[in-house]
Amino acid sequence: MADATNLPFLDSHFDYATISFGLHDKGKVVRDRVISEMKRVVKQHGTFVFIDFRVPLPQNVWAWFARVIEFLVGGDHYLGFKDYVKSGGLDKILEAHHLQENRKTLLKSGLVVATKATTYYILLVNGSG
Repeated sequence: MADATNLPFLDSHFDYATISFGLHDKGKVVRDRVISEMKRVVKQHGTFVFIDFRVPLPQNVWAWFARVIEFLVGGDHYLGFKDYVKSGGLDKILEAHHLQENRKTLLKSGLVVATKATTYYILLVNGSG
């Protein structure tokens, strides 16, 4: 077992990294650190798989049940869940970390999303010349 915000692996060590239901209950700072560490240990052009709640949550019994469970857990977990939903969920996390969605699958009547992603890079062009 390891701390996801400080992984004990070398840079560019793995072809894949996955996380399942490990982001929605964390605050933004921790979420960002986890993703940064995942990117650090995955090789260039490697693959990331994320499974977590879809945002916006669907209007069905599964989503109602999830909201109740998250509320009952309470504390920082619930605060993280509320922030995750408010901030746009996985779509916004991927965008912020320059990860491109390659495939998305909805599960459990749309409550859960499984997303496969890869890193993309922004090419900065120097305008001076």
